[in-house]
Amino acid sequence: MRSARLPAALVGLALALAGGGGVAPAAAEIEGAPRVWLGISFDDHGGIAYVTDVHPGTGAAAGGLLPGDQIFAIDGRPLSAPGGLPGLVGAAQIGQRIEVMVVRNNRPLRLTPRLTARPPTEEIVYQRFIDRALPAVALFDRHGVAVAATEWARRPQVWVVFDARCEGCADAAVRLRARLADAPGDGPRPALRVVVLGQHVELQALLSRVPILGTVWRGDRGEDFTVVRRFVASAVDPGRDGVVLVVDPRGVVRFATSLSAGPAGHDGACATAERVARAWRP
Repeated sequence: MRSARLPAALVGLALALAGGGGVAPAAAEIEGAPRVWLGISFDDHGGIAYVTDVHPGTGAAAGGLLPGDQIFAIDGRPLSAPGGLPGLVGAAQIGQRIEVMVVRNNRPLRLTPRLTARPPTEEIVYQRFIDRALPAVALFDRHGVAVAATEWARRPQVWVVFDARCEGCADAAVRLRARLADAPGDGPRPALRVVVLGQHVELQALLSRVPILGTVWRGDRGEDFTVVRRFVASAVDPGRDGVVLVVDPRGVVRFATSLSAGPAGHDGACATAERVARAWRP
């Protein structure tokens, strides 16, 4: 993923999560074929999908879905069907219109959005975070003690955010730490912040398995970083990915990609962090 802006054609792509916690990989995705998606984020409660986000340029946005809508059926099938909303959407085809039954302001409504292809993960992350302020977050150290914002804010930083159950993400964070340490130049170095989302017991289990070289914190379980939690989670394998963010001293995200982007994404994060650090005047 590049640190420069994406071309307008890519920025206009439908970048939205298929579900509140992502969606299990379909066979087509595993084989490299594009995966169908609707273009929303949602929370699932008892067979009803509460739409939390509808992204510009997606089939959901063009079809009239709005945050706050309550989806209860797809093509006449209730969301209590096996697989829920991701399964019902995934059974359709790219370009197909589906019938979405929603409740809005206590009134039933029928919408017919057209499904699109799911863009690469790196593009989803880029669109979700780039040029936006880092969300407010309550942080804790590895002992569960709150960390004052004055101890970590107002300096260039590289944030690595993932679920505590993702051991591969922890390994990637270690490799990224090494890349940052080996970056050329004698200027100021950005701080590396590894944010682990999960219960404190999950964090302790992670530390016992994988030694992280850097400060390890966990995000609060409140409203902070809900976008990140929705992104990294999966219906089958929670926390199977994570995000890498380069944040300038004003708290604005200057680079964003996924941990699964691999060495190219990590190199881009390191290069952006170096540029941000060189421009920093403490």
